[in-house]
Amino acid sequence: MAYNAISSAQLIINNEVIFYKPNSIKVTSGLGEDKVQMASGGGGVVVPVHSRDVSTLKGKVSFDLFPTKESIAWVRAWKANRGSNAISTPDSVSGYRNSFSDMAVVNDPETSLSADGAMTVQFEGSPAL
Repeated sequence: MAYNAISSAQLIINNEVIFYKPNSIKVTSGLGEDKVQMASGGGGVVVPVHSRDVSTLKGKVSFDLFPTKESIAWVRAWKANRGSNAISTPDSVSGYRNSFSDMAVVNDPETSLSADGAMTVQFEGSPAL
C-alpha cells in the first residue's frame, strides 16, 4: 500500500488563500501532552497514573512568507485580528485537512529584506477542529 505525504497543502486564513514559501507549514493539532507517573502499592507493585496537561491543549500553525508589501500587510491585519483568525490547511492530494479557530499571531515576525528572504509567522489558538 502506498501513502501520500502531506506536502502540497493550501494555506487559507480568514477565507483567503495565502501564498507561502513551499515546505514551510508546520502544524500542532493541540491534542495536548500526557503525563505518566507510577503509583506504588508497596512491595514492588506499581500502577500507572495518567493525566493530561490541559495547558498544552492549543493549536499551532507556523509558516514562512516571502517579504512582499502584501505579506507584511497580511501579518499586520492578522495581528490586529487577535484571537479571531481562522486557518485551514487542506491538501487535495492526500485529502488531509486541519482547521483552527480563535487564532492569534504570537510572534513579531522578523522580515528579511532580501531576494531570498522570508519571515516566519506563528499562530496559536484553539485546538484543531
